[in-house]
Amino acid sequence: MTETEYLHPAPNNWKIHEIEKELFGRTKNIPNWRLADKTRRCLIDVAHTCSQRMPDLEGKDAKSLGSDLSRRGAISGLAIVMTRSHGAAMSLISTGYLPEALGNMRRGLESLLLARSILDDESGQKALRWMQFGSGGNLTKLASKYGYRKHLDFLSTFAHADPRGLYSLEVPGHGEREPDNEVLRVRDASIDPAPARSDEQAGLLLRIIADESLSMAVAVAEVFDVGIQVPRWIAAELKKPAVPKNPSP
Repeated sequence: MTETEYLHPAPNNWKIHEIEKELFGRTKNIPNWRLADKTRRCLIDVAHTCSQRMPDLEGKDAKSLGSDLSRRGAISGLAIVMTRSHGAAMSLISTGYLPEALGNMRRGLESLLLARSILDDESGQKALRWMQFGSGGNLTKLASKYGYRKHLDFLSTFAHADPRGLYSLEVPGHGEREPDNEVLRVRDASIDPAPARSDEQAGLLLRIIADESLSMAVAVAEVFDVGIQVPRWIAAELKKPAVPKNPSP
């Protein structure tokens, strides 16, 4: 009988919390951080203001709401899903977990696609189906219809336990790294499990969050038959390139 070999983990070798704390302290350096934060709060305010125009629906059967109330209720709910998903993504970005943030961003995109689909369906049937069963149709088809197919496919890679999600963690020039910088070997690649962040890449993700948050705010306003006066600073920032030519390190 073969004797079992026992490993003796050394958790103190991994300075995960210290790295997270240091990265979080530098969030203001990330391009589009302020833009994403202000735009998501703009969405929250639009959704909250519009929801105050809804009658009390407690205890009412969804089938009795009619098309207008169904659509308004569903899109308001999807706006909340997006807001929380984007908030979770920003928390992960701030502490150096960019690939993991993409899973939450996929849920944000899903919310936007469903809202667009419900907005286009004046019968209210899609809204009713979403409120009753959480179903909104084939997401891939919706992404193709609204021009987000490549975006959805990319985010989906990181939303699941897909080995392709490890590629972004591969350490180039492993032999040149400092000896106290721990890495893992996964087959023929050197993978660094510790949090890390490229501010330029993070800025691109934050710009997506800002764009989608504003698109959702417009959808909320449209279903409530109102317009939005986008704050001038946000409007001006959204006209700029997604990431400055020389982003802050």
